[in-house]
Amino acid sequence: MTADRTLADPNWAVTLFSFTTELVAGADPNGIVETIATEGGIRRIEIDGFQHFPGLPRVGDAEAAEFRELADRLDLELTELGIYADLALHPDRLLTMDETVQYLADQVASAAKLGFPAVKVMFGIDTAMQEGLLPHLERHGIPLYQEVQGPVRIDSPELDRQREFAAQHGGGLLGFVFDSSACMPAVPATYVEELRANSVPESAIRLLEEDWAGDRSGQVRGEFTRLTAEAGLPPSLHPLLAMPFMRFGSSTVAEFRDFLPEVSIVHLKFWDLEDADGRVSRPIADLRRELGAIGFDGAITSEWGGHEYLDPGAYRPLDMTLQHRELYDRALPPHGAGA
Repeated sequence: MTADRTLADPNWAVTLFSFTTELVAGADPNGIVETIATEGGIRRIEIDGFQHFPGLPRVGDAEAAEFRELADRLDLELTELGIYADLALHPDRLLTMDETVQYLADQVASAAKLGFPAVKVMFGIDTAMQEGLLPHLERHGIPLYQEVQGPVRIDSPELDRQREFAAQHGGGLLGFVFDSSACMPAVPATYVEELRANSVPESAIRLLEEDWAGDRSGQVRGEFTRLTAEAGLPPSLHPLLAMPFMRFGSSTVAEFRDFLPEVSIVHLKFWDLEDADGRVSRPIADLRRELGAIGFDGAITSEWGGHEYLDPGAYRPLDMTLQHRELYDRALPPHGAGA
């Protein structure tokens, strides 16, 4: 039975990246989609391609037909498919530019075959690669969006370069996703708890809690790296220790005000729901004001990243997703209704 849930904002969506732990554990991807729709009452869906479709980069007819039947039966609205440029497909060499363009073009064709209206790539894709992809995007009527997230700042020369190229060459087929991980007022509370659980020195943790958000010079990263190296922590912790500098960003939403009109989809990245000081809800409220001011009508996609370090047995992705939606609905009235 489909859950009777009314969203305060009908543009709210969810990405299956939030369900990575279940996918890695071997759950059927289409079964997860069905659970999201029936238990969660969620109809707008984003999917990371290689997490979901074993046939990529060239999805077969049977796989595509099965997924399209599921999407039709559940009355889903697909938002975008995440695609990737894996340059190291061969053990002895990297892909050439032409091979990489073809690899991505095959994924674009698969996205069209599956019924997705857009594709998404990581930020910073080579402009020559984009130029090579443009005929394929045009053929299928599918735009390519780069995801601006984490430490990318509005004054980044690379962001300037990508915006200029999209404006001059894209013809409406090149654009952006904006991820709120770029606008975190503090590191997540559960992340700090995870550092302590792994014996990270208090002096290093204090740097993150007191100085990380205001640092623009890289001094915090350098000192944090020194302190954690001196502590002799195991190499297995390196991905966790890198998160504040590779996955989190401390800009404000207002800094991206002039960029938001160029954005087609928004990701609301969250790591946990520990919000006593507004560290989760404040960027949401700020974004809703800014999006309301420009009449934004694209997908606003919930994305839970906490599975990267939290105990998977203690957190159910759908529960985290639905609680995040409740927080989002409370953050402000729907944009266009007094926001």
